[in-house]
Parts: sequence; C-alpha cells; structure tokens
Amino acid sequence: MELDKISRVHLIGIGGIGVSAVAKMMKLMGKEVTGSDVYPGEITKELEKMGVKVFHGHYFDNVSDDVELVIYSSAVPEDNPERQKAKELNAIELTYFEFLGEYSRDKFTVAIAGTHGKSTTTAMLGKIMVDAGMDPTVIVGSKLDSFSHGNLQMGKSKYFVVEACEFQANFLHLNSNILVITNIEAEHLDYFKNMEGVAEAFQGLVGKLPKDGILIYNSDDPVSVEQLHPFVTTINYSLNQEATFEARDIRVTPGKQVFNIIKDGEEYVSDAVLRTPGRFNIYNALAAISAADELGVEKNKIKESLNNFGGLWRRLEVVGEYKGATIISDYGHHPTEIIGSIQAVRDFYPDQRIVWVFQPHHHSRTKQLFNDFIKSFGGVDVLLVSDIYDVAGRELKKDMDINAKILSDKIAETSPNIEVVYAGDLKETKFKLDEVVRENDVVVFQGAGTIDEVPRSLIKI
Repeated sequence: MELDKISRVHLIGIGGIGVSAVAKMMKLMGKEVTGSDVYPGEITKELEKMGVKVFHGHYFDNVSDDVELVIYSSAVPEDNPERQKAKELNAIELTYFEFLGEYSRDKFTVAIAGTHGKSTTTAMLGKIMVDAGMDPTVIVGSKLDSFSHGNLQMGKSKYFVVEACEFQANFLHLNSNILVITNIEAEHLDYFKNMEGVAEAFQGLVGKLPKDGILIYNSDDPVSVEQLHPFVTTINYSLNQEATFEARDIRVTPGKQVFNIIKDGEEYVSDAVLRTPGRFNIYNALAAISAADELGVEKNKIKESLNNFGGLWRRLEVVGEYKGATIISDYGHHPTEIIGSIQAVRDFYPDQRIVWVFQPHHHSRTKQLFNDFIKSFGGVDVLLVSDIYDVAGRELKKDMDINAKILSDKIAETSPNIEVVYAGDLKETKFKLDEVVRENDVVVFQGAGTIDEVPRSLIKI
C-alpha cells in the first residue's frame, strides 16, 4: 500500500480509541477523511472539530464513490453495508490492526504489548521521546494531555511507538524493532480459550522480531520468564530481583512515588518521581526507561520527563469532586487490575473511605474469571456493582447465566467487611451512589464500558 498516493479515506468505527487515532493521522497527512460510528461521543466531536465528517450509524451511502481506502474496527462484520460498498468500489480494505502493520513496515517501530499496562507504558515512552526531541509518531489506547491530539502524537521522524493489543492476536500484524512485553495473563479467553493460547500468541509476536531486534520484558512476571523464548537481544526489568533495570528503595507518600533506578548493578538515577499511584506504574516506568535508554535518551531527560508525567485519561484519572468527595475514573476490568488499582488508591489516600463502583465488562470474562473477581475487592469500604456491559458481537448465550446481581451477592457473602450494593443500570447506579457518598470519600468508577459516563456527569452537577 502506497499511503502517499491515497487521497480519500473512510473509517468504520471511527469513535474507537484506536481507529480515531488513525483518522486524526490521515487528516493531518492532508487526506479527505470520513467515518461512521453507532455511538457518537467525545471522540467523534474531537474529529468533527478537525474537519472530519462523521456519520451516525452505518449506511451504504456513507462511503463516497471516490473513497480509495477503508479502515475498519475488527468488530465490524463483513456484511456491514459500508464494507459492502467498499467491495463494490474495489477500495483497499484494512482492519485497524492491518493498517498499523502496513504503517509500521517503513518505520523504526517500538511496540508495547502485555495484558496490563500497555497504554501507560506507551504514553510514558512516547512522552520521553517527545521531550528528548526525537519527534516520534505515537498511538496510544487512551489520551495524554501533553500529546498533540490526545491519543495521537504526530511526528516526522522514523520512530513509531504503538500500543500492541493481543485481542484476537491482532498484534501479530505489527512489524517491530523493539518489543516491550509488560506481562502475560489469562485474558480474552473467549478467543484464546486457555492460557496456552495466550502465551502462544505472545511467543508468535516475539518470533516476528528481526535478528537485530530487542525484546524488553518484566522478569518479575513468571509467565513471561517461562513462555518467551527469544532469539534476539533481551533487556529485563524488576522490582524484586537482579535485572538490567531495577527499582529500589521505593517510597510512597500521598501524591507521589519516589525510587532509585539501578542499571546493570550500578546506580542509574536516584530519586526518580512518579506522580501516578501504584506499583504497576513503577513497572510501567521501568519498561519505558528500558526502551528509552536503548534508544539513546540521556538518563536525566528520562527522569525529568517521568517526573512531569501526569497520567492518562481513564487510568486512575482524577476527574473532579462531587459532594466533597474525590471522583476518579479507571479503565481496569481484570481482577489483577482491580487489585492493583485498589492498592494504588489506598497508598495515595491512606486515611479516606474508599467507595468503588465497578461495571463488569463482558459476560464471558465475568464468568471465566468469576472466582478471581469475587476476591479482588479487599481494601475498599463500599462496593457498588453495576450491570455487566455487553460487548457487541462477543456475547454468547451460554455465558448469560452470570449477571452483576450474582457477582455482588457472592462478594457480599465472602467479604462481610465490605458494604456491597447491587447497583443495577447506570441510572440506578448514580441514584444509589448518591445515597452512599460522603464528604472526603474517594470514589472510583472502574470498567472498560460506559461507566465513565457517570463520573463525568456527576462533576457537572
């Protein structure tokens, strides 16, 4: 595909965090860009402000007769009317991930993969490179205030930093020079079926590295250590053992984490500061540091950039206050993410009551990880569980026997020290929260679905 010869692009599912980044990229490259989405929102409004025509809903006529390239979300089925129009026009059709694979061929690509921490690590590394004057293009599965377009930093250099999603093994389309794997856990089991399938996909990604490629991995993650068999140079990082990069003497106080960084057994940086909570964010920082160092960024520039990293949209994001309570939004939807997020919030707000509002994401995930979910909420004072967010096209009838009421009842049964409330739909959740919240509480809204709408609406009241 010769992208410079294409002048008109249409994107199906343009409101998605990844597809929207490509839409912005195409617009900034001077192309005529249109797109469609069933659920218009904040992201589609951003695109419209840039001059992108966004259609609400999927219709045959949304695709103009002169469109040359159609990029679509992997959730869009083949019988979608806009894909049918693309076929009729004989336009080039690519999934979002196929497009990233094509784009990465001509770039020096740093791909960030892993079950958890992809977005934050991508943003941290991208910001370090921007601050160091390397002018990378960065696509991240969230939004960073310091990036020129939130989920996209458009650069002119050879460097491309991209979040590599394991869903349906889509990251195998990427062509990377440096590969970072943050961790590997059981996830997307509706596709992979079991842990062996997950590990096999990650091993396939490692196998795509060129002979002069670099693999960076978390040596505290047992699955990565056991399952990854690279034939390239490796760099590892750790909080608990000897590694290429280590974080030591970690000090956590409200509002910041401070730690020293060791490289190959010698002091690299002292008193590095992170203003985002959670041990998992120190792991993310070490991954970004490892890649930035390999790319030749001076260590004091790395330290300064991380010190100024303010966190991401929907990643333990403080969105405001309501009734004197601190309101936080988080995208976490896996038991490991829940546990880490609760500890992170407890570290930064040690003396405050924590109210957790959780929207499970996907019936299949809730059912397959049910026993892990019910053990994940220790450390909160009050838990509200809203109805499971149905993922379009990915729900099976056999999984619908699990619901949020069953989950909340089981948590209440096994954790009597937590006040557990089944909260119903989002409207009911908002009503029940209003009865619970007190001044000086910390209220966290967590989930990968529509739960983020609630905190945004509360702070406008």
